[in-house]
Amino acid sequence: EQKEKEEEEDDDEEDEDDDDVAVTEEELQAALEEKKALQQHLRIFLYFLPRKTYICKKVLVEKYEINIPQDVVVRELPIDLLPADYDVLTLQLPYCFKEIYLEGDLTTLSFVARSIMKLQTIFGPIPNVRAKGDHSVRVANMLQRMQRKVGKVNENIPSSIHTLMVVDRSVDFLSPFLTQRTYEGLLDELYGIRNGFVRLGNAKAPPIRVSSQDSIYKDIRDVNIRHLGPILKQRTSALSRALDEKNRINNYSPKQLTEFTRRLPQIIKEKRNIEIHINIVSLINKLCGSRNFTEGLEMEKYIMTSSNLRDVYEYIERLIYLQEPITKVLRYIILLSQTQHGIYVKKYHSFRKEIVETYGLHHMITMNHLEAMNLIVLKNKPENDTTQFVHQEVHDVSFKHLKNRFDLLDIRDPEDEDQLEVYDPHQTYEAYAPLSTQMITKLADSQWDQDVLNQFSGSSLYYKQNAKMSTDTKVCLVYFVGGCTFAEISALRYHNFNRKPDQYHFVVATTNIINGDSLLDNCIEEY
Repeated sequence: EQKEKEEEEDDDEEDEDDDDVAVTEEELQAALEEKKALQQHLRIFLYFLPRKTYICKKVLVEKYEINIPQDVVVRELPIDLLPADYDVLTLQLPYCFKEIYLEGDLTTLSFVARSIMKLQTIFGPIPNVRAKGDHSVRVANMLQRMQRKVGKVNENIPSSIHTLMVVDRSVDFLSPFLTQRTYEGLLDELYGIRNGFVRLGNAKAPPIRVSSQDSIYKDIRDVNIRHLGPILKQRTSALSRALDEKNRINNYSPKQLTEFTRRLPQIIKEKRNIEIHINIVSLINKLCGSRNFTEGLEMEKYIMTSSNLRDVYEYIERLIYLQEPITKVLRYIILLSQTQHGIYVKKYHSFRKEIVETYGLHHMITMNHLEAMNLIVLKNKPENDTTQFVHQEVHDVSFKHLKNRFDLLDIRDPEDEDQLEVYDPHQTYEAYAPLSTQMITKLADSQWDQDVLNQFSGSSLYYKQNAKMSTDTKVCLVYFVGGCTFAEISALRYHNFNRKPDQYHFVVATTNIINGDSLLDNCIEEY
């Protein structure tokens, strides 16, 4: 709760130019000192996003000795879901994974429940509510309590959403730590997409907007980097032919000339955008073609197929010796843990010792954090081993069983890889279809099959509400609690592209959009 974003607005009636900023402790203190120095009545407004809490108000009173509301007027700005794209909504809560799975702070779950309540007031009651995972079930229970407290959503509003499916991140800890292979996923992995913008290079580089408003980006963002060349070449040729029309305008009729003049600004805009994306793709291909990157992908393949694990162990040890970023090291250790049903205690203690000696003693706490969140699980632990301080729950179903049951891997010879369809979910990663989205599509097609649910840890819940649908399209809102990756979003878009008329059309909501590095950054103990 103390990490919630804060916004400050100077409400001076004589100044019509208000600036909204994220306030820091120093800025708040400076504002209070300025108020005392001027010795006149100034009104300071402190806005908490998305809501004010008892703890925050208590800190203001006890630490800063602020009189509320005499010195500071505390309010809240109840913004929840923000549209990241036409089919993606996000709460933009970057610390929620650590708060939920490490600190046990379930405040985020109330934000999720409130956002769903607001959606129902706009789009009508959702007739089918389904939840998988302990935290998702808590969200569903909160929804029911809220509806009892405030009254049922108006059943006269035709519903646009057929099914709500709330899914825990813990259902699939594996996918965020694999390297994404879609254009959008690689942009996020290599450069980081922040609020729809990406910077290539240092922080001073101009931001480039990436959204579906750019028709070129919309067409290529979900495509595996391997298939981008032919698509960009085809679009470039089409634009060149469109621009060549200006050489024939002397022979155009007035109607044709008007039509060409109307289309010309869009053609020029698309030409500029495609040049930007060609440059970005060339940069990505250069990075992806490096030995460091290809070797990392090869190690991921070994881990996923449980082959050549000795080479993987040596690779991790070499990364530590070369002092590569600790997030890179931890991603491979987590992948080993999630795919091999845990790491042998002796091998893990060896990794842990080398990490602490190389990166610092404070990373003992980091490793404890990862164990506490079940990202790293130990196997064959002696009963008298007291070196671990956290209780771990190991799911009975192994990854080997899951990858066969849910068709997670489609590994082919290099000469056969191009035969994969562009919109095959195995293209979102390196021959891997995300476990989370494979589970979601299976559950959607099987109408919440209990046998499918039993393959995953955590409880589940399903209840119905009275509602009349406003459309024949079966829209399913998938809400990820704990974050999701761009590759998982792409996998659900692939399903939409290939779906039959009677199948679900998926729309995504999430607490935030993540990748392996951004997820680990919040869990790493700072020195």
